[in-house]
Amino acid sequence: MKQTKRLSVFYEFCASSEMVLICTDIASRGLDIPSVDWVLQVDSPENINQYVHRVGRTARYKQKGRALILLLPNEKDEILLRFQENQIPLKIIKINHDKRKSVTHALQALVSANFELKVKAIQGVISYVRYFLFLKKKDTFSLTVQQLQEFSISMGLTTVPDLLL
Repeated sequence: MKQTKRLSVFYEFCASSEMVLICTDIASRGLDIPSVDWVLQVDSPENINQYVHRVGRTARYKQKGRALILLLPNEKDEILLRFQENQIPLKIIKINHDKRKSVTHALQALVSANFELKVKAIQGVISYVRYFLFLKKKDTFSLTVQQLQEFSISMGLTTVPDLLL
């Protein structure tokens, strides 16, 4: 997008009364979006500063904000220790497995029927793998073959993209 179009889309987004912004860490700094109520992190931050900048999109000035971070079992202990060391308060919420509903088959049907969505899903998986390749703390953040398969399925794919095998 050209800069003028990008600014137009950004200001239109900021003026909306109800919106959801799905983004990467690129939006954790430098964007001032008013009235952000929630920040949902579906990937663990590499460090505490990254977490703070992500959550910094909410709770501006005198407003309260909320953040939710989803962690894999192998990330939990390390992240909780870092939060504790940095005096970041948190409340642990356990998932009620009886209330879960699977959308996997519906998502896979949608993605397999739409070529553009399938390409985006494949690109998303490849980007995610690249993210792991450049992490500094590979001992804390790792990606097993099983996790890669599960992530690919969560993106609506039926298998791991051939490019990664």
